[in-house]
Amino acid sequence: VVEGVVQQRMEYDKYKSYVRELDVVTTLLLKLSQRLASADNAIKEGATDQEKMALKHKRDGICGKLEDAKQLKDGIDHRGHQVATFLRAYLSPDQFADYEFFVKMKCKLNMQQAEVADKLALGEEQLEALQRSLGGGGCSSA
Repeated sequence: VVEGVVQQRMEYDKYKSYVRELDVVTTLLLKLSQRLASADNAIKEGATDQEKMALKHKRDGICGKLEDAKQLKDGIDHRGHQVATFLRAYLSPDQFADYEFFVKMKCKLNMQQAEVADKLALGEEQLEALQRSLGGGGCSSA
């Protein structure tokens, strides 16, 4: 009986670790992809040759980190298959379907959250630029 409880606890810890790591790696992949796109845009926007070299060096570093993050994601996906295997033994088919839905939605919601954050940041940058172009600073009413 004790061995069974210990086994269940280990499996529960694996599940919690998998869900936490899935969150972290998804966020990491999104941020690195955004940084890569930003570096690409900066290179295209016409910089001096020296600035372009520095930006390309930065881009290469981001690409390396992105590849590392993809390898981490592959490892986490592998652990996800292991977690799914033992969860099938504990959950009914409907509960397991709910678990799979949870994992998919968690990733999707993380991506949507990052997209909203990007749009918010862009909107704030545009607002600041507009305020500067209208006379520096904020709007005032008299």
